[in-house]
Amino acid sequence: MLEAIRKHSKSWFFRAFLIIIALSFAVWGVGDMVGGRVNDRPAIRVGEVEIRGQEVTAEFQREIQRLQPLFGGQLNAEQARQLGLLDRVIDQLVTGALIDQAARDLNMVADVDALRREIAGTPAFQNQLGQFDPNLYRQTLFSAGFTEERYETLVRRDMLRTQLMEAVTGAGDVPAPGMLADPLYSFRAEQRVAQVMTVPAESFPAPEDPGDDVLRARFEEQAERWMAPEYRQVTAVVVQAGDVAEEVVVSEEEIEAAYQQRLAEFGSPERRNVQQILLDSAEEAERARAMIEEGSDLQQIAAEAAPQPVDIIELGWMSRDDTLPQLADVIFGLEEGQISQPVQTPLGWHVLRVSAIDAGTTRPLDEVRDQIVQDIQAERAADLLYDAANRLDDALAGGATLEEVAEGQNLRLVQIPAVDIAGHDPEGDVPPDMPRDRRFLETAFSTPQGMESQTVEYEDRRGFFVLRVDGVTPPARRPFEQVREEILVEWQGERRQELAAERAEEIAGRLREGQQPEALAEEFGLTSRTSDPFTRQESTEDLSPPVINQLFQAQPGEVVTGSYENGAVVARLAEIQPADPAANPDEIEGLREQLRQAQASDMFEQFLTALRSRYDVQINPQQIRIDN
Repeated sequence: MLEAIRKHSKSWFFRAFLIIIALSFAVWGVGDMVGGRVNDRPAIRVGEVEIRGQEVTAEFQREIQRLQPLFGGQLNAEQARQLGLLDRVIDQLVTGALIDQAARDLNMVADVDALRREIAGTPAFQNQLGQFDPNLYRQTLFSAGFTEERYETLVRRDMLRTQLMEAVTGAGDVPAPGMLADPLYSFRAEQRVAQVMTVPAESFPAPEDPGDDVLRARFEEQAERWMAPEYRQVTAVVVQAGDVAEEVVVSEEEIEAAYQQRLAEFGSPERRNVQQILLDSAEEAERARAMIEEGSDLQQIAAEAAPQPVDIIELGWMSRDDTLPQLADVIFGLEEGQISQPVQTPLGWHVLRVSAIDAGTTRPLDEVRDQIVQDIQAERAADLLYDAANRLDDALAGGATLEEVAEGQNLRLVQIPAVDIAGHDPEGDVPPDMPRDRRFLETAFSTPQGMESQTVEYEDRRGFFVLRVDGVTPPARRPFEQVREEILVEWQGERRQELAAERAEEIAGRLREGQQPEALAEEFGLTSRTSDPFTRQESTEDLSPPVINQLFQAQPGEVVTGSYENGAVVARLAEIQPADPAANPDEIEGLREQLRQAQASDMFEQFLTALRSRYDVQINPQQIRIDN
């Protein structure tokens, strides 16, 4: 999370090492970290550095919050633990503690002024003028789950770690093995051009059906490929928000009240295009005030109010929420073209001009009425769903069957004759009435035959279901007659691919004898093209990596063949375009930097290995409590 706050800020090179190295460490088992009794022992001890379980848990929760958007907001603590996130957090904390202990032994201290400069230079804490804003600083830390004291401790620790890492790796001046840069660049950037002729497999007629003996032999050889999955017959009572929302009656008074509360949502706010100059002193502000009263424009004030001309800053279009609180009333109190009197803030004295005004718009109630009604219905449907779930549970607890509950409470009964774990019936279709919720299939395939599940809520909480598994069909090999057509199509495809490869070899042989590709293309009804220049790392639909690899081992005029997804290809190397390191100094320097980084990373990994052997590392999983 500390790195997330510093996004887009100036980063130190070796911070990246810390993350990379942390991810490379071995994983400790954490099966006993969920729940359990926690005492006062540290969760992690590295030498004299102790890390409490609460710190591990807090960092783990911050990582979960950071990753939530990647999982649609559905990542919980147990899932994150199974994905290895807790192991990763522990690795990072152990690595940091190793470096902290080493810095402590060396009596290294972070400079206070450097700490202030580091924090003030973080863009996330700067206002629109690129200046440090204490209020924004506190607000950003609060949103990220940090106190000022905690964050500054982390920054101070980070600075000490960086100093130590730079000391180990030569203050970032690890000499790159320069003799490698030029040949490595030449290898990567070399380009080649080829004359290419493709032989599509579909250009050959499908071979005749070889008969049951051949196809059945293939069927027996590949028996595992023709297995039908386990199917389950399921009956379920399903209740969704849409089923109960229609029961919600919304009055006109409620619609009007909701509309007034959501006016900002249904319109665009007033915006103003703003220019400003920023003056340093009260004397300059007073001179600007006098010039405004004399009718001077902003350009004149910028040129003459201060001892040296100041820049006119284009703040652009701004809504009230975009402006500094101290300036909002001033900006939105100006007429178009009007210049404000000087206004003081901690940044200095502002003179503002509104060059244009966009009054904003608001959609009328009639236009958004349906949306408001639907939203109110959906909100209240949650309560109705809860009540329906309780009634369903009560009825089932009283001995009623799913069929009886559905009929008695007018609920939807879904009957699925057969479905596999992927959600398909034996014909490969999705059963039309099956809930499109991951938990439905998970529950269906974890409930024993003849048993009813518990009431299960949808992942999005907009519905629930109770199901019964009426039958289980174990996995079994599909009958030959059922898959014969699939086997035939596959067999024919392979034969056509073989014919395309044979034709490609024939053409290649004739090219090697000196015949021209254009003539051969015309003879066989194919197309011939000259490729664009390509490197070793590039590939196209017909120039696959194996074919490109052959071309980079060939000399001009040599011919290679290969296959692609839909046929075969013949390629004759037409041209070699060597890379010129001298013509690309920036890329060469970038490559040297990569080599330096790789070498420094290796050095620091060795250093960390030495630290592990020097300091006793203890992990106490029972001190880490992870709750969903």
